[in-house]
Amino acid sequence: MHRSKHASTQEQTSAPPTTVVRLPDPLLTAREAAAERRQALSTFWRDVKEGRIPPAYYVRPRSPRWRRSEIVSAIEVSVSRTRPCGDAAVSP
Repeated sequence: MHRSKHASTQEQTSAPPTTVVRLPDPLLTAREAAAERRQALSTFWRDVKEGRIPPAYYVRPRSPRWRRSEIVSAIEVSVSRTRPCGDAAVSP
């Protein structure tokens, strides 16, 4: 059996399979971090300015990033501040 010239060319030029590496704590852009917090981008930046969100890591100039774990921690802190205490009396 003869192989066609076209088939052998495709075999030679096919790329090797790529391996996807998942980081346990990825760095998020401002847009991704705002989406994680379910807030508008302008609100996210206001929270950064007011210290509700930890400062960014700058991977390059003008490229701030936040660790997902720090964003999740900031969400938990803000939820715990707004959640009423369990000991408070509830009036009918």
